[in-house]
Amino acid sequence: MEIDKEKALTHLLAPLRDDAKWHWTKETSVERIENPSTLVFLRDYVAKNRPVILTSLPDVAKWQAFTNWRTNSGVAACTNGNVRVNVTPSGLGDAVVNTEENGEIFIKPYETQMTLEAFFASLQTSDDSVAYLSHQNDNLREEFPAMMNEIGENITIAHEAFGNDPEAVNIWIGDERSVSSMHKDFYENMYCVVRGEKVFHLLPPCAQPFLYEKEYQEAHYQYESNKRNWTIEMEDTKVPWSPIDPVQVLEQREDNKRYPLAAEIRELVMKATVRAGEVLYLPSMWYHRVTQNCLTIAVNYWHNMDFDLKWVYFSAIERMNVLLNEDQRKEAKEIRQCDSAKEKGV
Repeated sequence: MEIDKEKALTHLLAPLRDDAKWHWTKETSVERIENPSTLVFLRDYVAKNRPVILTSLPDVAKWQAFTNWRTNSGVAACTNGNVRVNVTPSGLGDAVVNTEENGEIFIKPYETQMTLEAFFASLQTSDDSVAYLSHQNDNLREEFPAMMNEIGENITIAHEAFGNDPEAVNIWIGDERSVSSMHKDFYENMYCVVRGEKVFHLLPPCAQPFLYEKEYQEAHYQYESNKRNWTIEMEDTKVPWSPIDPVQVLEQREDNKRYPLAAEIRELVMKATVRAGEVLYLPSMWYHRVTQNCLTIAVNYWHNMDFDLKWVYFSAIERMNVLLNEDQRKEAKEIRQCDSAKEKGV
């Protein structure tokens, strides 16, 4: 018997969206809790793969960084040499960009080296580029070892709940122009803001069928400072990524013709505004778009995730998603029309 693909998509994706909303995103803002016990954190959030903002954690409150990193000079005093900095023409790095010559490609930032003093100066003076200290890959322990003395080797509640030491500790410094496009990580993430304010837009892992995630050709920016000229250099590799920006979806600025299913995430997006001294627990495999409201300094700890039942479920959705080619996805716009008809009693 031949399957009606349009009906199959309607009956599959609409319930998936509704179930995700019921389980994860009944509220549009991420919950805050003050200094929970490890048991509460593990039972109510880690086990349920649910994000939460933790406040008043005793070990985090003792960090000297909250005092010493209040000024740019205080941060710069922690290192003497050059550090790696990512630079882009618009602030959008590691993102799918539609180019005239190559169509949609995944473009990585231009990477350069400079002192922290020069980096902070560039944030104040540059008008043709946006610098963001966001190298990752354990950059805090590798490039700023002295800074580790001003924070903790780990966050106690995370060490107890996950049962392992951090795989990587990273530092992030940037202003409101820098945006990390929506992506997921296969880590349990403890993200602490030391100065400023970080803004996350989050989606649960099962939102993947609405995100048009696929492989894109990789490229990276090149910048000639003497000519103030940006170019794009293509690479031979591909990377899976999503072109969807949840903020554009919330503002109803998404491309409905190219990505008709993207509107379905509007009811699933959660927002987390993380202030200085607070820690966001970002569960593994959650999609997230990140920016900041001002010059912000943050530290995050990546802990290895358990590849348990949630990985099995996510993998099943991922494989199912491969079957939804572009033609089928366009037809799946019937999800909204079907729901609208039900509400009207048609």
